[in-house]
Amino acid sequence: MNTGRYKTIQKDVIVIGGGTSGVFAAISASDAGANTLLVEKNGMLGGTMTVSGVNYPGLFYACGKRILGGHAWEVINEIMRDGLSEYPEIKERRDEHWLEQFRLNVFSAARAFDRNCQKFGVDVLLHTMAAGVDEKSGGLSVLLCGMEGLFRVKAKCLIDATGDACAVRMAGYGVIRDNEVQPASLVCTLDGCDNAKTDPEDIADKYRQAEERNSLPSCLTLKAFREKLLSGRGDIHIECPPDVDTSAGRTAVEQRAREEVEKYLELVRSVKGCERAVIRLDGLECGIRESVRIDGEYTVTADDYVSGTRFDDAVCYAFYPV
Repeated sequence: MNTGRYKTIQKDVIVIGGGTSGVFAAISASDAGANTLLVEKNGMLGGTMTVSGVNYPGLFYACGKRILGGHAWEVINEIMRDGLSEYPEIKERRDEHWLEQFRLNVFSAARAFDRNCQKFGVDVLLHTMAAGVDEKSGGLSVLLCGMEGLFRVKAKCLIDATGDACAVRMAGYGVIRDNEVQPASLVCTLDGCDNAKTDPEDIADKYRQAEERNSLPSCLTLKAFREKLLSGRGDIHIECPPDVDTSAGRTAVEQRAREEVEKYLELVRSVKGCERAVIRLDGLECGIRESVRIDGEYTVTADDYVSGTRFDDAVCYAFYPV
């Protein structure tokens, strides 16, 4: 890769991907004294939690006790103090753990990420993507594509927080790809239904009629349809192709998601009391649960996870039920 003609920036650490993991990796690196650059393809930090509307992080508690802290916990509390977000009720829940997730206001979260990156001295570039990675004996040369064109960053360390191992693949390292991955979700809100006029039998009849016409959204069961309609939720699950880590694969998922939401709205409007229903997109892009995994030096196993294996080179802790 000939990058000699491009403007060059010097950094200690470059983090590719400004989702929650990338934000806190960058804050931690900068707080430790590293000159850090955080690169994000979208117009705001927070990734899936802000841009995809999956604004309920967790879990900070287990069996009623707080077990996680650090910068993430401090920023979560900063977000909650604005009064726009919702604290969960904390108690021991084994079968309904999601009720202990924090419900964050997206604007508040995005602003808190901005403020804390500024507070800790992280340089942030939005609307920027990695275009190539070369590993040198003295560090890394990362070619970036911004709105003004291509430029490069020389860094001692690169952290790939893209969620799709984009930088890792550009550097020539391997990834693990499964033939079947978890579905994606496009998060929506359903408005305009008069639940006082809806009838359970009518809901079931309209579902069966759509099933017979083969016009049901995929992954939508009758139970889920009834629950979504009555609760005002419109989020739709979409099956992901194995190449969801590519631009072509991601494009197909995004377009399919909007098609599925359109089917869902058509089905909802066929139900009595929901003729004037409308859909509001809470996520500007799909929330992707899984694409590829980095083929690293060590693979954390399910046994490692459930037994709480400790690693000497651990950089953070996380908790969520398997």
